Amino acid sequence: MSPRLTKPRGLKLSIDSTTCSSNGDFSAGSVTPSPATTAFSVSPTSSLSVNLSVSAPHVTLYAASSPNSVKDEPSTPGLFTLSDAEEDNHDSADTEPSPPRTDLKTESHVETKVEVKLEDASSSSAPIGQVQVKRPRGRPRKNPPNPPESKTKTRNRSKTGCLTCRKRKKKCDEGKPDCNNCYKNGIVCEGYSPKTYWKPGRDSNHRLPSFRPSLPALIEGVESHLDRKLLNHFVVTVSSVLSKFGDEKNPFKELLLPLAIDNSGLMHSMLCLAASHLARTDPTVRNAQYQHKDVAIKILKQGINSLTHQEGSVIDDSTVATTIVLCLEAICEGDNTGAHSHHMSALNSVAQKMNERARATDTEPHELEFAKFFVEFFRYHLILDGVTSMGRRQSLDLNAFALAPPFMPPKTTASVDAQTPPEEDPENGAVAVTLIGTLHELFVNISRITSLRVHIRRRKAEGIYPTIDELMLGQAVGIDEQVRSWKPTYTQDSYKYYYCVLYQQVTWIYLFRTVQRSVPDPKIRNAVDEGLRCLATLPLEESSYSMLLMPVFLLGCAAFDVEQRPEITKTLDKMKEGGLQNAIHAQKVVNKVWELMDVEDETSWDWERIIQGFGYDFLLS
Repeated sequence: MSPRLTKPRGLKLSIDSTTCSSNGDFSAGSVTPSPATTAFSVSPTSSLSVNLSVSAPHVTLYAASSPNSVKDEPSTPGLFTLSDAEEDNHDSADTEPSPPRTDLKTESHVETKVEVKLEDASSSSAPIGQVQVKRPRGRPRKNPPNPPESKTKTRNRSKTGCLTCRKRKKKCDEGKPDCNNCYKNGIVCEGYSPKTYWKPGRDSNHRLPSFRPSLPALIEGVESHLDRKLLNHFVVTVSSVLSKFGDEKNPFKELLLPLAIDNSGLMHSMLCLAASHLARTDPTVRNAQYQHKDVAIKILKQGINSLTHQEGSVIDDSTVATTIVLCLEAICEGDNTGAHSHHMSALNSVAQKMNERARATDTEPHELEFAKFFVEFFRYHLILDGVTSMGRRQSLDLNAFALAPPFMPPKTTASVDAQTPPEEDPENGAVAVTLIGTLHELFVNISRITSLRVHIRRRKAEGIYPTIDELMLGQAVGIDEQVRSWKPTYTQDSYKYYYCVLYQQVTWIYLFRTVQRSVPDPKIRNAVDEGLRCLATLPLEESSYSMLLMPVFLLGCAAFDVEQRPEITKTLDKMKEGGLQNAIHAQKVVNKVWELMDVEDETSWDWERIIQGFGYDFLLS
């Protein structure tokens, strides 16, 4: 029996690569792998079989003798000495199998067989001699690798959205000045947080103060964007509505604006009047109208109180102009409670002095211009007040006012001669138009007719018969003669001609309705027809509404014929649509007069009493 071969000693295996070759021939007791494979030696001559597992790479070595030798037992783990760096807890998570390589060098007299087998980790337990091949990079990781990042990226919440969307945790489109998200949901957008500016370096934590320097008002009273808008509306629109001079010479721009620059009370009153006119189409300016009105009245009272404590003091033009504008604001508002009468009463205290200044020859030019403007304004509104009011009587002699030169742009210096009666001056007299387009002589006669109506109403109330005595009849005949003899000097190709003819026609109608019985008559019917023909030739626009309201009202109070009424109603409707508030009250009174006419009630002549019955007190302007 052949002796048993001695088990090889000192067999040491070291594998550092994941690659291993199979079926290689080894030299006598040594194997030299390629440079990519860590060297290991096998001694003595033997045949090796290496089995590798995919998930748990273990190396199993079987040492077998040559065919002529005795079969050896499978080697045990004690036959191999592992390096210190490879002794661990046999954790296979950090080990990786090495792919096979075939570039090993061999020698002729020694044949060594290396077999590489891939086994599943779920196979049976490893045979004796199994060696775990570990990852060559030191100890295994103490912490597991980081999990892979998700492909879906989280989006940070915007910090620049509006305050409302950030509170509601909603997406904000950051629209300016208000975001569309709040607008669509009907929510008040609170706006955006102010930007924070930081200084570099040591002052990076210091926040700059957020402020914006304010600019003082250029003109006292005009302090905001809305105030500037109202001032522009007064200059462009309101002044043209109040005066028929147009761009030729407008007293509201030529006279009042320079005074308003130095007087805040007058400026506030002008802005109040502009807001009252603009509020018809833009109701948002109502608050501004009331604020400016309160300030204007407060300053006006302070100015009047200071003058009363000074002996020999004279009220200045700015205070008078403020009263005029506040009176116009009451008219523009369509006030039917008589608010305009308080301002007219205040103007009455200075009317005579202003009239004397307008007739003086040594008056300063700027004072003369304002005095003439005041006379025109006061006379016109005083006469209109008498047409609709029966509770107030005139305290001034309007004949004296008729001698005052009108406010018109003189073409020559000779045309401003105060000694020339206005009806005889070809440039500035009979053709002269007041600030709303009527003539002096006709207005004086309208005032006389009003006085006749007051006497007739008193005699009727006292039961005196006849209601018209011989003195009153003589006055009526004289008025009739003056109205008939008056001739406009404008040519018929001018609108001013038809304005003058229309006022002449309604002045005669006013006289006829005062002294004649209130019954249908062919004379009054023909007069109303002629007046409607004149009205049809004039442009019915906003700038003419104010001066046409009184003629239309008098035509309506004399329209006994039903066929004449539709045209009058149509004109009053257009005035109401255009924003003339007093046209509403005038139409209501005219309709009541028509009701009395249709039942042949002679009280239809006394429309002043009808107005009082309604509780109205307004001007036909």
